[in-house]
Amino acid sequence: MGCEVSFRVPETLDVAVADRPVEMPTGKQRVLLASLLVDANQAVPVECLVDRLWGACLPSRPRSALHTLLTRLRQTLDAGRTWSVGAVHTSASGYSLRVRTDHLDLLRFQGLLAVSRRLADEKDLEAERGVLADTLALWRGTPLADVHSDALDRDVVPALTERWISAIEQYHDVCLRLGRQVLQTPYEVSAR
Repeated sequence: MGCEVSFRVPETLDVAVADRPVEMPTGKQRVLLASLLVDANQAVPVECLVDRLWGACLPSRPRSALHTLLTRLRQTLDAGRTWSVGAVHTSASGYSLRVRTDHLDLLRFQGLLAVSRRLADEKDLEAERGVLADTLALWRGTPLADVHSDALDRDVVPALTERWISAIEQYHDVCLRLGRQVLQTPYEVSAR
């Protein structure tokens, strides 16, 4: 039986194994993990990872440097336990980190947004409001605030932030249609 591994993305990048925080190194290894998590369960092309890691300041052998970072990341994630979900996988199209939806808050956030859209289509406002409240409670601030990558800041963070803002707008809209005044979003309440 493997240990449960979970990841949190909004605000700071956190990793826990069996509910215990795992100390993640700073720097490039952290950027690599974030790069794999924002595209969890999908192959991320080598070129994309290299851009997210180094941008225009490439090392002399970027593929070799990437392989070294991947080895270190695997060692960090695999230290002291066995698990299949969460392993870094290699494919012809790149690298992927396989993560169950319930082990990555970003995947839960996206899944709950999809449920809220379905509930909106069904005109179930009360259920939609509840799902959106749960969705917004997952958010803790600016995504990847402690991960330093110009490419992630340019290409990924704005899209994640836009999804969050859209969820807030949808939450406020639903509350207004239900005749409820919204003083704070669930995120603002949970941030206290």
